[in-house]
Amino acid sequence: MANALTPRIPDACAENHASRLLLDVRAVHGTLWVAERFIFSETFARLYMERRAAGKLDHVQIACVGTSPVIDPQRFGEKVARGLPLKVSTDIGEALAWLGVNPPASA
Repeated sequence: MANALTPRIPDACAENHASRLLLDVRAVHGTLWVAERFIFSETFARLYMERRAAGKLDHVQIACVGTSPVIDPQRFGEKVARGLPLKVSTDIGEALAWLGVNPPASA
């Protein structure tokens, strides 16, 4: 499912001229195999870089926040997506700080 949506993410960023992106997967449950983590991260990084190189996408700072085990404690996705302005976290405050966004008062 995630890989079916993956191409849509950088396309939506391009269409909306986004400079920051928060991927909030805190409601996603289950486990991911290492291969699944690799495929998602590598695919996303490749699509991001291709669109940047083609001039279709501006620099987008990306934060992904979720819970374990969806978010790997070793941050494997960050390592695979090397070169991307990406922060993976289990803490929404940390993710928002990475993006330079103040959390809402209710958070």
